[in-house]
This record gives sequence, structure tokens and C-alpha cells, in this order.
Amino acid sequence: MGQSYQPGMTEDVWVQILALLAIVAGVLSGHFFYGRSLRPVHDPGWTVAADPMPAAPSQPPAGVVPASAPAPTPPQAPASRPRTAGHWIVDAKMPADADCATLAQAVMESREGDSITLRPGTYKEGVVINKSLTIAGAGVSPDQVTLSHSGARTVGVSAGRVTLENLSLGNSGGSYVVEVAKAQATFKNVRLRAATQGVRVVDADLDVADSELDAKVALSVEGMSRVSLLHATLTGEQAAVSVSGGRADVSVEGSRIQDSRGVGLEAGRFARVRMKEVSLTGNFGAAVSVRSGADVTISRSKITDNRDCGVRVDGAFVTLEAVQVSRNRCGVGFVGLGTLNARNSEFSELELGAVAIKPGLEKTVIIKGSGNIGLEIPKSRGDEKRPGQ
Repeated sequence: MGQSYQPGMTEDVWVQILALLAIVAGVLSGHFFYGRSLRPVHDPGWTVAADPMPAAPSQPPAGVVPASAPAPTPPQAPASRPRTAGHWIVDAKMPADADCATLAQAVMESREGDSITLRPGTYKEGVVINKSLTIAGAGVSPDQVTLSHSGARTVGVSAGRVTLENLSLGNSGGSYVVEVAKAQATFKNVRLRAATQGVRVVDADLDVADSELDAKVALSVEGMSRVSLLHATLTGEQAAVSVSGGRADVSVEGSRIQDSRGVGLEAGRFARVRMKEVSLTGNFGAAVSVRSGADVTISRSKITDNRDCGVRVDGAFVTLEAVQVSRNRCGVGFVGLGTLNARNSEFSELELGAVAIKPGLEKTVIIKGSGNIGLEIPKSRGDEKRPGQ
């Protein structure tokens, strides 16, 4: 048999050394190729890179709505404002310098205390106002700006204080032109003409100056109302002025109540009326009709040229102070019980005399006063005298 080869001890040692060198070489080669991207985090010259996936923000970016979130409410458009703060310009032609084409739009968008100017023209619309506003026509006279309506009332005032100025008002729908209820209103240089009812005041305040009212009943005052008429002219188909209610208080000064197809002024249900420097003339009925406990005082005025008596009394009180009563059917006519207190007044050219009393009522009326011309006050043992006693 041949002899097999077996390495010696020296050869084993060299084989092991060569294997170890191969391993070391492999480690050094790997460190050379990969060392640049695999640095240890504790390397003193190393800066740790930021996380490439940033954390989700606590709020979604603008314009992005998470699937689980409710849809946002669209922002409300701010109310339009006039070019001049607090002052609205209305022009139906809507030129560049106007704010609104209709009064209704201006009233709706206005704020408490604003003013509204209506350019010349005719505005066929009705408005209800529940805030304090001033509405004025921009014409040189009231006739250049007309506000009219064919429905229920042209202007309704239900709250605040509203001023109407330099306007013409009308209504063709059979209702009131203006109705003021539990509010305050002022007319300045206003002309109201309508075949319907005119102005109705219910538990409210009204001041009228330098204005003309002509309607079926030009002015109706009811309930707990206060009305002042200054330099006004009133004419009515049925009555120029009607006042009713125990708390109604009407003052008329420097005005004319004339040419009514019915009564000039009628007062009833304990209403109170004071007239000073007033002309009551040309009325088809009585210039003044006072009934049902009403109290009317007329001073420094003229009651002339009326088809019926100057004053007609039925269960009421009348005071005349420095009043000229002439060219009427009679001066004061009693159709019911009542009281007349006349002082320093003049009665003349009266068909039925200064006082006319319905037959049978002679003992139910009281006539008193002093300093009168054309009115004889019957003498009695007291200060008062009932005609016929």
C-alpha cells in the first residue's frame, strides 16, 4: 500500500493564519465601503437628521376639511352700508351715487337713527318702520317726491320715532295712508292727499308742522294719544279731524280746518282738544262737533262761513275765549245736554242766533261767561243759568 499524506504541525499553523487574515480583510473591506452611511449615533461630529415623516398637525391646513369634521358654515355677508355713514340715498334709476332703488330696501338695511333721502320721483311701495329714522324728499317741494301704495297703508310706524319730511303721501287701496301705533312720528312739510283714510294715531304721539292733510278722515286720533298740529291745513270728506278716547290729547295752533265735506273737527268719548289761533271755515257740517263727555277749548280763533252751526254740542263741554263766530247757521247749537263757557267772544250774522237749543233741552244746558258781543248770558241767582228757567 502507498503511504497517505498528513500535514504537519507547521502547515496547520499557516492554514489558520491565512484564514484569519482573510476574515480581517473582509471586515476592513466592509467598513471601507459602508462606513460613510452607517455612522454611529454617538459620533461626536454627527447631527441627527429630522424625521422624514412629520407629525400630523393639530389643526388641518387651511381649506382642508377632514372627512369626519362637519362642513363649515359659510360666512354671512355683511349688511350693505351707505356711502355716507348713517345716510341712505334712494333713487329708482339707481345711478352710481345711489345706495338703494327702493325705500323698502333702505328701511330694511338701515340702522337705528339713520336718515334716508328720496330723490325726486314716484315710489309705489309701502313700508313698515320699527326703528327711529328720518325719511326726507330731496325735491324743492313735497310734490316732487311722491310715496304711494295700493295696499294696506303706505307707511306704518310701529316703534321708534320716525320723521317724514318734504314728501307727498297717498294710498289707493282703501286703507290708511299712515298709521302710527305705540310709536312716535313727526311730519314736516308733508302733503297727504287720498280718497282713503288719512293718518291714524293709536296710543302714539304725532307732531305735524307746515303740512297739508286731505283724505276721507284726514286725521284720526284714538286711545292714549298725544297730537300737536302747528301751521297745518286739514280737510276731510267725512271729517278733517276725529278725536276719540279719554286719554287722547290734541293741540292745534296756527292752523286751518277748512272746506271739509263733513264736520271740521269732532271730539268724543272724553277726549281733550285745545285750539289756538285756528281758522275753522268753509266746512259743510259744523266747524266743531263735541259729544260724549269731550272737552274742547278754542281761543283767539275764527269760526266763520260754515254751512251748519259753528259748534255743535251733545253731552260735552265747550269753552270759547276771544273767538269770532260769524256767518254760520248758528253760533253754538245744543242737540243734547252740555255746557258753554264763552268769554270775550263775538257772535254775529247767525241765522238761528248765537245759541240754538233743540226743543225740550232748554233746562239741560248751561251757558255762562262774560265780555261777549252778541251773546246774552241769562241772569240767575247763581253763576250759571240754564236757558228757559
